[in-house]
Amino acid sequence: MDVPVTEEMVARQTPETQSIIRSLFEIIQRQKATIDEIIGKRLLSYLQNVFEHWHNYRAGKISRIALK
Repeated sequence: MDVPVTEEMVARQTPETQSIIRSLFEIIQRQKATIDEIIGKRLLSYLQNVFEHWHNYRAGKISRIALK
């Protein structure tokens, strides 16, 4: 079960613990941004590939399997 960590929860911790928690949040945010970037690049690459060959498929030059 996920329990959201609120600013109030962090504020009740010692200064050292607050610093660690905030550092971990920053690391998580950077990792999420990296994942989003990788997914975005892969999706864009896939879409570009599909659309690059779409006209050949519509013209009957390649089969649907070739689009995968």
